[in-house]
Amino acid sequence: MRWEILGTLILAISASIASADELPSDTNSIQTLTVEQAEELVSSASGRQSLNLNGLTMLSPGVAAVLAKHSGSLFLNGVVEMSVDAERALAKHDLPP
Repeated sequence: MRWEILGTLILAISASIASADELPSDTNSIQTLTVEQAEELVSSASGRQSLNLNGLTMLSPGVAAVLAKHSGSLFLNGVVEMSVDAERALAKHDLPP
């Protein structure tokens, strides 16, 4: 039941978030992220550029899977909540040397 409520809340929030082309240049100020926005961030990050997303407090499995494809460092110091599925998806991220 808790996951159903969380899913409904995520859908309601994502309906009111900026589209990918409206993301702020200071990525640390991003507090919520959709899969589409994460795809835009990953594709726009050049090479091994770091993605600083310290404003995020939770990661969905879909967003985690997209971020795991990023070839640079990920900074997610604000995340305090993520599901086991999100953890598994993020664990596939190859850390840069």
